[in-house]
Amino acid sequence: MLEGHSDAVTAVSIVRPRNMAVQSGADLLLATASKDRTLRLWKDCRINLWLANEFDAEGDLVSIKKRRKDTENEDSQSEYCGKVINYLDVGGKSSALIAVGGSDPILRIWDPSKPGTLAPVFQFSSHASWISACKWHDKSWFHLVSASYDGKVMLWDLRTVWPLAVINSHKDKVLCVDWWKDDYVISGGVDSKLCISSEISVQ
Repeated sequence: MLEGHSDAVTAVSIVRPRNMAVQSGADLLLATASKDRTLRLWKDCRINLWLANEFDAEGDLVSIKKRRKDTENEDSQSEYCGKVINYLDVGGKSSALIAVGGSDPILRIWDPSKPGTLAPVFQFSSHASWISACKWHDKSWFHLVSASYDGKVMLWDLRTVWPLAVINSHKDKVLCVDWWKDDYVISGGVDSKLCISSEISVQ
């Protein structure tokens, strides 16, 4: 059992880059999100940890838990503090980027493969309310969609700061979203509707 979050855990996913040969459970990285306003990255299940607190460039407190092994300090768990996190999804280049949506309009993306990188590598802020869900495209490293309480679904490309498309199919909060058949987006919301949007260009 992994312990560390101080509030409800809202999402969990394995970060397992494509083509990575996994030799043991210690080679896997587990990402968890919580209402305690942290995104945590677990490298293994060991509990012999020590804690260091730091502040990132935006002034958010970041705690890095480490374990001692063979007299060396190795990262065992990182925490990125900010907003209550509603959802996370792993994808992007080599299936190693973590997209996170939470209790503000900003879609944040972290790259855990970059040691010492505490701040998100991408941030998108075109939504007007909380982000309830996000999903990477299965075949494109650059594209993902997000759903929001503002009633909109947005298509993003990491190569531009503005959404490629804004889908206004719902009349109330959008709670979930996913890709279907590569160029379709399916979403559901408080209005009890399941909407399918076609001809979403992903190149």
